[in-house]
Amino acid sequence: MSQDCNSATVDLVFVVDSSGSIEEAGAGNWNLVLNFVNQVINQLNIGETQTRVAVTRFANIGESMFNLNTDYNKQSIQNRVIGISYVDGNTNTSGGIRDMHFNQFTEPNGDRLGVPNVAIIITDGVSTYDKARTIPDAIDARNNGIKIISVGITNAIDENELRQMSSMPQEEGRNYFRSADFNQLDTIVDAIVAETCTVVSSEFLYCKDTGENGNQCFCTYDTCDIRPTNSTQCTDIDECETDNGGCEQNCLNQQGDYFCSCNNGYVLRDDRRTCGDVNECQNSNPCFNGQQCVNTYGSYYCIATGGAQGLSAVDPAAAGAASTTGVVTQSTVVLSSVLSAVVAVLVAVAVVLTIRYGRRRCASGKSQKSTSSSSRLHISPSSHASNVDTFGFSTVSSKFSGRPGLDMDDCTTIDSTSSTVDMNY
Repeated sequence: MSQDCNSATVDLVFVVDSSGSIEEAGAGNWNLVLNFVNQVINQLNIGETQTRVAVTRFANIGESMFNLNTDYNKQSIQNRVIGISYVDGNTNTSGGIRDMHFNQFTEPNGDRLGVPNVAIIITDGVSTYDKARTIPDAIDARNNGIKIISVGITNAIDENELRQMSSMPQEEGRNYFRSADFNQLDTIVDAIVAETCTVVSSEFLYCKDTGENGNQCFCTYDTCDIRPTNSTQCTDIDECETDNGGCEQNCLNQQGDYFCSCNNGYVLRDDRRTCGDVNECQNSNPCFNGQQCVNTYGSYYCIATGGAQGLSAVDPAAAGAASTTGVVTQSTVVLSSVLSAVVAVLVAVAVVLTIRYGRRRCASGKSQKSTSSSSRLHISPSSHASNVDTFGFSTVSSKFSGRPGLDMDDCTTIDSTSSTVDMNY
């Protein structure tokens, strides 16, 4: 255990998924999740004046199993964790986040003023209840000073949801983690503990809502020496108001800080400002029923090689869901091809008919010229005005052609050499 973790003081809440998919993926997975929680606790300095721990369980609802001031003994807390029963049911992630935010991180339940709040959300899938509230609830918690680390298990998770729940800068391996299955959870324990300790040791200034006194900021000088930065209230500076904070896509202001983020289908580059494409097809196939994943910039498509499904355009935000959006069936593709061919034929016929009609008009014009010399207008730069008055408009030889008095026996619509225009219509 590092020195940082020995001296770390934090109020830590585990938010644990107990939905039906946990045990459906394999009997005994619930105990593996609880063992993972205890592995993290084992590496922290637990005590009333050190790190405090609480657990929230969620399935159909979110509910507190025990609070931050329930127990301060590490072994006793680990026994409480292993004794938490499995529920089954829906995946109400937002319910778990709200219980963590509004119930666990409160002064009556052991939340300490000036001590960093950290929540570790553990889930094996996507939200199936109140899904639309999941990300907004996580953002509300983060805006109130709660650091969120999210952990996703198996490939059934929605990585976009997992990432957007986590705190900035929303990097995998830093703010959110993925485990291929339940048996590999122990491989990310050290990284999560290190991140929890880094949060404490590197962020000495904390701003949080103190209730009646509004937002106040505190500086951690030592484990037991936490001082307010001033005797009044703090006013946050919104860096996003100026040039979007230098962010290419989204600028998210927080108390005393700000972060850049990217839309679905993009990832923040190393410069922490610009966004690059996420290749959803590279490491795993988010498509269903044997469909082929084709990456596009900022999104991807699922292509079926047969059956009625045809070509399916999948919204990245709904990756992992059973349904697809923007479905184009094979029959639609065939019909579109046929219609395109018909249109092409009609255009070709129209061109041919236009040419034939033009030739007929041309032949008719020549016939008229051979019987009436008055039907031809011969214009030179010096006499074009009087010729117009005398003959009317039949054929015009441009005064800019450099070839005045040019005779036109050819039926040419526009002669680029003589700039002559046939107006015999």
